[in-house]
Amino acid sequence: MAYETQVAKFIFSKSSLVEYCNNKDTSEHNNFIYRQVIDYLNKHPGNPIIIPDTLGTELVPDSTIHLWSHDSTLITARNQKSEYAYVTDALDWALLDLIQNAEIKIFDKKANKFVEYIFVDEINTSGYGAAHILLPNDTLIFSKMRWIE
Repeated sequence: MAYETQVAKFIFSKSSLVEYCNNKDTSEHNNFIYRQVIDYLNKHPGNPIIIPDTLGTELVPDSTIHLWSHDSTLITARNQKSEYAYVTDALDWALLDLIQNAEIKIFDKKANKFVEYIFVDEINTSGYGAAHILLPNDTLIFSKMRWIE
């Protein structure tokens, strides 16, 4: 199965993702993002399963535009009505852990080849924490804010 962004495909086994999600799911009412992933996988049993990073999103007018403006700028935002609104959030967290365990292959869409090496850049300051995945040529292929104070 694959998680696909604009620049890369992150390929990993369905069983490792299900195991990851089962381990992270605490069955608390407000901890449902990992159950959404498992529900999605169960409803889409085919092979290969490709999950786009746009799953559970929608295009909406940019909220920073004033009402009198005729600019029709659209941005991508989470679709709160989607039953899969948080699947990509869970996959973002899963990617970082599965990469640490070397359970993912990465396909660079621009170079049209599999990546042999990556760098995971962890940033932890007093104000925020983030993780970035970079190619050897310093191309950023993934970024996730881990926490903010």
